[in-house]
Amino acid sequence: MSLHEADERSIGNQMLEARRWARALLLDDWGLKLLALGITLALWYGVMSGREPAAIRLRGIELVYLLPDGMEISNEPRDEVQVTLRGSRQALDALNIRNMVASVNLRDHKIGERVVRLAPERVTMELPDGVQIEKIEPGTVPLRLEPSIEREIEVRAQFDGELPVGYKMHGVQITPSKIRVRGPESHVSKLEQALTEPISFEGRTESFSDTQIAVVIPDKKVAALDAVVNVRIEIVPSNEN
Repeated sequence: MSLHEADERSIGNQMLEARRWARALLLDDWGLKLLALGITLALWYGVMSGREPAAIRLRGIELVYLLPDGMEISNEPRDEVQVTLRGSRQALDALNIRNMVASVNLRDHKIGERVVRLAPERVTMELPDGVQIEKIEPGTVPLRLEPSIEREIEVRAQFDGELPVGYKMHGVQITPSKIRVRGPESHVSKLEQALTEPISFEGRTESFSDTQIAVVIPDKKVAALDAVVNVRIEIVPSNEN
């Protein structure tokens, strides 16, 4: 065999070995290769689908009104809304919707009857990056904005039950006799008095004092700035003048 023929035979063997290696690479363990390919495609799809835009609708979200100093709401506006959020599915799934609050900024509004638009640009929520407010329902809320005022009103004692037979109340002293309250002008102006929480007469046959008695305001739009009073009750036998 000549040197030239030997070289050609060697090259032929190498090419044959290369074809066998390529065939083994493509065909051997093809089941495992298909499984690996399937897993890779599934992971890729999961990552890509998590990044696709999605929307979620949340009901019963608390609505908070941000007011300017010296102004209050005198009507009873809604305190919950429905909010639609948009973002990646991954970000939406990670949301903690418990205690979520929507705040609407009213600091540029003036006193009077107003219809407030709950547009996404006026409402703020604590949301992660990539999640934004798409829609709020209802889209408007009617409000009546009034000046906030303070004034003093008298406090009247409120009693629970009756004194035992043979005894009567001779007098009551409340300290302080007046308290300061604050609220919308129309509500505070109509308020005539505040009441103490009920003071029990059960088994009482002697004069007594109760301290730090809570004051109750019948109008929930009005707040007591002096929240407690002291009460002294004089009790005497009924046959005494």
